[in-house]
Amino acid sequence: MTDKKMYDKEGNEHPEDTQVKADTQADSLTAQLAAEKKRSEEYLDNLKRARAEFVNYKRYIEQERNVQSDMARGNAFMLVLPVLDDLERALASVPADIAGHPFVEGLDLIVRKFQAILDNQGVKAIPAAGEPFDSRLHEAVACEDGPEGIILHEARRGYTVGDKVLRTSLVVVGNGNQPCRSDSDMR
Repeated sequence: MTDKKMYDKEGNEHPEDTQVKADTQADSLTAQLAAEKKRSEEYLDNLKRARAEFVNYKRYIEQERNVQSDMARGNAFMLVLPVLDDLERALASVPADIAGHPFVEGLDLIVRKFQAILDNQGVKAIPAAGEPFDSRLHEAVACEDGPEGIILHEARRGYTVGDKVLRTSLVVVGNGNQPCRSDSDMR
């Protein structure tokens, strides 16, 4: 069966057939438009995903750079912390009769400047005396009579840089007035 086209007196196609063709073309264009909208939405979604991944990558790189910077700074200060320890011990052992001497005051000023530099660079002293013992921050070197698990005094100051422990504090811990355990007792 073949389609018969209807023509008017002048030989033009009948308007009903033209309407059917127009409707078919409109449906085809609508389908193409929907397909293109779907493709554009996929492209936009891919672009958003790529942008989010890039932002996450930048954040990760920045965090890594900060960690490496902190560790480099920490490693540099690890070389000079023993000098600060020695200066602090020297100040602590100054006899009372020369405590106000300009030399001693100058030494104290050097120690304070050194501590300010450490602080400005993000190297922080670990709190110790009077604090509860924390094996992540402190290393017990002795125990004495005192409140159990509380640090009585510090033998060597510890430091952190950022969230990392640069050097643990060497501390004396209270034993709760119980005999201290030695390494041989633990075997």
